[in-house]
Amino acid sequence: MFCLFILLTLSGSPVQGSKKGIVECADMMVVNKADGDLLVTARHTAADYQSAVKWQGSGKDDLRGKWKVPVLLASAHENSGIDKVFGKIGSFRETMMKNGGLAEKRRRQGQYWMWKGVQELIEKRTKSDEDMRIKAKELDEALVEARITPRNAARELMQVFLGQRD
Repeated sequence: MFCLFILLTLSGSPVQGSKKGIVECADMMVVNKADGDLLVTARHTAADYQSAVKWQGSGKDDLRGKWKVPVLLASAHENSGIDKVFGKIGSFRETMMKNGGLAEKRRRQGQYWMWKGVQELIEKRTKSDEDMRIKAKELDEALVEARITPRNAARELMQVFLGQRD
């Protein structure tokens, strides 16, 4: 999976909490609308985000290896920078193929989607099974009233799911 974060010029400080997670997982960032009167501001925005990603990729668990997250400028209006974006996407794939990161990403994605599927199946059963719905409602109320911890509520709901009723 390739994570492309497209930013608008004037999109604010890269340290804003709402963007922090995406900045950390982005494989490339593109500041769009880098044209006309907004070009100077777009350059400043790109510089801010380039500083934000400067230290990315230093962790042992980073699958990007030697990939340095680029922050590019583009303008759909002027059709500029788009070829560079596509070129960098190709470079990313090539880098990931060479360092084994692509295969590892695929393995992790498989694991992620398996567990996501398990969660969805449990949630679907919880909503469709009468006993599960009743127990979930009771536990929701207990959580709101602070009579139970979320972990214990989950454990109790799973006991109903598994047929281990009191």
